[in-house]
Amino acid sequence: LAVGLLSSPLRPGAADRPVACRVSFSGVEDGGWYWVNGDRNAAVAPLICAEQLGGASALDPGGVAVTASTRGTGTLVVHETQNLMAIVPHLARVPPVADLVVESPAVSESSLGPDQRFTLSAEVFNRRGGGSAATTVRWYRSSDSEIDDSDIEVGISSLAALDASDRANATTDLEAPSDTGTYWYGACVEAVADESDTDNNCSSGATLEVSVPGDFDLVSATSEPEGIAYADGRFYVVEETDDKVYVYDGGGNHMASADFDLDSQNGSPSGITYADDRFYVVDSSDSKVYAHNSDGCRMASADFALDSQNDAPTGITYAGGRFYVLDYDDEKVYAYDSDGSRTP
Repeated sequence: LAVGLLSSPLRPGAADRPVACRVSFSGVEDGGWYWVNGDRNAAVAPLICAEQLGGASALDPGGVAVTASTRGTGTLVVHETQNLMAIVPHLARVPPVADLVVESPAVSESSLGPDQRFTLSAEVFNRRGGGSAATTVRWYRSSDSEIDDSDIEVGISSLAALDASDRANATTDLEAPSDTGTYWYGACVEAVADESDTDNNCSSGATLEVSVPGDFDLVSATSEPEGIAYADGRFYVVEETDDKVYVYDGGGNHMASADFDLDSQNGSPSGITYADDRFYVVDSSDSKVYAHNSDGCRMASADFALDSQNDAPTGITYAGGRFYVLDYDDEKVYAYDSDGSRTP
């Protein structure tokens, strides 16, 4: 034991003059008795509370009377032979605390088109001996691979309490930026009470490339394409020959599992657009617009008929809360409200 300072004589004080001294030390071990050497002589003391000994007894060198502090903060040691005494603080065991670390950030797709949706995930690990309370995970987008709370916050998730060494996966669904470029996504977990280290609460960044394709080829089955729409980072091409919509991702790659067939009555599709989570396909044979949900399922209640003069429709788009249908015969664009009613 190395004692750094005994700041005042270690003699008993009068009733109205309590003993006060300062002791600094290093190199101690739990459960031992140590001599405290000052200018005058020596005293000894146990350096942990009795209840922390687990039933064991510290070595008693004899010749001392020990009185534990009622406040549990120190031990009064009196050397019976020399009539000297010292106050030595107990070594209290530090309670285990949590240390939350965010690891393994990942995006479900590393390359997407503008506005396409994706899932961001990360793992939170409590790597220390104490449990953590429930807390919050905040998701960020950054212009570099370093993630911190100065980056753009894009989402928030709840995180349940974690026992020591427990892990939990956190996820959030996001939309890619509208502008092309390289982005980094990650997460930070809010610190819990008494956390041992708060400098590791943020993950590194997972890379997301946002781009738009140049030219791309359609699949061979698309022999008579009649229109194209863009929604949620995908291209939708309507084909007249087999009355079907073919889907391509933001890079122009065919996504066969997302293709969908048109209603049997929608046998002459001549254009497609997307609005309010629905696809609208105009039909040239019956001058009608057929509605489908975002998965391609028919929504007959949202269909609407075209104006009698708009009897040769060749294309449709949606803008500013209105549908606009191009007519081939009279070289005119017809406007319709969002519910399909005519708006001259």
